[in-house]
Amino acid sequence: MVAVESTTATNCSSSSLGTPTAKSLFESRASSPPAHAEDTEYPDGGSSAWLTVFGTVLALFCCGQLTAFGAFQTWYAANQLHDLPASTISWIGSLQLWLLYFSGGILGRIFDAYGPRVILIPGSALLVFSTMIMSVCKKYYQFLLVQGLLTGLSYGMLRIPPGQRKSTILLDASVVRDTPFILLITGCLLINFGLFIPFVYLADYSIYRGVSSGTSFYIISAMNAGSIFGRIAPSFLADYIGRFNIAIPSTLLMGVLALCFWMFARSLVAIIFFAILYGCFSGAFLAMQIPCIAQISKIEEVGTRIGILYSVASFG
Repeated sequence: MVAVESTTATNCSSSSLGTPTAKSLFESRASSPPAHAEDTEYPDGGSSAWLTVFGTVLALFCCGQLTAFGAFQTWYAANQLHDLPASTISWIGSLQLWLLYFSGGILGRIFDAYGPRVILIPGSALLVFSTMIMSVCKKYYQFLLVQGLLTGLSYGMLRIPPGQRKSTILLDASVVRDTPFILLITGCLLINFGLFIPFVYLADYSIYRGVSSGTSFYIISAMNAGSIFGRIAPSFLADYIGRFNIAIPSTLLMGVLALCFWMFARSLVAIIFFAILYGCFSGAFLAMQIPCIAQISKIEEVGTRIGILYSVASFG
């Protein structure tokens, strides 16, 4: 998921120098050059850059639980946690997502100060450990601790934002006095209040509408398939028409689908169609968060600002 976001964030800092775009009010703001440009190199192309992309893809290949928790929700409700209501089971996925986002503020600063290895290596080990332990969990508190707490933290460690390495992990208060930045993270917080609801409950909703439990899992797969297109195609288009010009209409259409289309989707075909469209536009929004931050930030502040965005959005 973040492979596309990270790649586009790199592209946006370079494309703003030479590519003519249709820019919104946010995007008309020029990024200032790094304070220590002579000490920092950001590969854009070549083996180093593409190896970074490849490594990110491998890491995130194991992070599919984030947008597929609906499958776990349905399985737990029918098996290990059948005596609990759906709202209680969903706290497992909620805790996982909260830790993923909230840890960004802390991990982003650690990354800026010490680099990626001190986070990626233990994060990878923790993800392997928690995934193995999750297979033997039987009680609700065990799933909360393992899938919610440990897996959520490991995902946060694998999703560390890019940025310039600094000598301190203390937060520069000036980054929270930037009006466009404050407006952006406020919008992301509000969007996150409803963003992941279909990912968690769509499988249960399809069963309520008469779809078999076996087929309901494929609905989550259809949503994630739509998300693949939504993360890739709009990201390339954003380099030409603007990052905010992709994020804003995608968010609007995502809300319209959830409020208007979902409530009238009663057949299997209609539910799958909704899943694909919602996955596409939600994927576009998720893919545009980091490029939008990079568009209005100095390059040395990108890691810190993305961490702040994730931490604030975690309460949505």
